[in-house]
Amino acid sequence: MESFLHEKMGPKSWEFLDGRAIRLFQPYFGGLVAGHVFTYETAKIGGTMKRILLRDERGAAALEFAIISVVLLMIVFGVIEFGILMFDKQVLTNASREGTRAGIVMRVPRLSDTDIEGIVEAHAQEYMVSFGTSSTLTTTVTPVEASRVGNLFGTELKVTVTYPFDFLVLSGFGLGPITLTAETRMLME
Repeated sequence: MESFLHEKMGPKSWEFLDGRAIRLFQPYFGGLVAGHVFTYETAKIGGTMKRILLRDERGAAALEFAIISVVLLMIVFGVIEFGILMFDKQVLTNASREGTRAGIVMRVPRLSDTDIEGIVEAHAQEYMVSFGTSSTLTTTVTPVEASRVGNLFGTELKVTVTYPFDFLVLSGFGLGPITLTAETRMLME
């Protein structure tokens, strides 16, 4: 192998260390410095010597990118989906606040539970990011409508809204639905 490389590349271009051919080059600052390291195995096929490259690093960057891109995409989609989760939680809180505010205002007759639930659902449908899923919004009004008759000044009205949040991408990795809950309490006028 030494004679083959010396014939093709010149005697000062190669040096051998532990069976490996080390290509030498001379940089501008002078002196011979070890450069590219190749490992070859020779084989006789049809009476001729043939070089077979054992270590080939072509495609290593593509493989490293393929491995890292999966992790990178998981982080990106995780940030996006948890951002949407926080946004939906804020929308639920605002919807609960809107329903409670409408329910405590003094009017005759006072709003029914159905009216308050309608206000909450209208606000949530207008602003919530749900990706078209059919998750249902549950609204609970306390005290119940039958007991909200007469002079209720200073009585507390509580509106609780729950919503099962489904992840779009991360659900495929075992993150199931998370129940978001918002509760607002105000005193009746």
